[in-house]
Amino acid sequence: LYKRPENLELQLDAIDEQTLKPKEILLYQDGTSDTIKIPEHLKERFNLIEINPVNVGVWGRFNFAIKVSYEYICVFDDDTIPGKSWLESCHSEMLKEEGLYGTIGIILDENAREYPPNGCFRIGWDGNLDKTVQVDFVGHSWFFKKNWLNYLFEGTEELQKLKVAGEDIGFSFKLQQKGIKTFVPPHPPEN
Repeated sequence: LYKRPENLELQLDAIDEQTLKPKEILLYQDGTSDTIKIPEHLKERFNLIEINPVNVGVWGRFNFAIKVSYEYICVFDDDTIPGKSWLESCHSEMLKEEGLYGTIGIILDENAREYPPNGCFRIGWDGNLDKTVQVDFVGHSWFFKKNWLNYLFEGTEELQKLKVAGEDIGFSFKLQQKGIKTFVPPHPPEN
């Protein structure tokens, strides 16, 4: 949760309706003004809630994810509502080929020197996708193995100072250095 508490109940309902049920649900709220509150009636739906009093930026939620007790983690932006088989799709694709799976993927032009470059394109939630596609990096939702979080924080201190960006590119880049690819799983039109 960052600045969109109005989406939280929609996210939780979508997670409850997943065909592959999560074993625990954690909520991280980065430092925001006192006007953005977790609705009281939703607090009981979480196994753990952490509210950071200062805004540490987009990297903070990944640092918080270390507290997950299980092998696989899925992190959602506060504006991402997963389809009912999102976790199942990511998990089944992970069993076929280990990798970082995400909601929306970016493929960069090979001559790009900055992002967003001319010639990059998006793959994922804003269009149907009938197969898994390898991409350069993903955002909005990340499905991965917990132990890969260690790679995200290796030598990325300077990037983390950006606060508002870079975790998506940084995560894929660090995993690629370890031979782990980044993918967008199928987004079938009926789901």
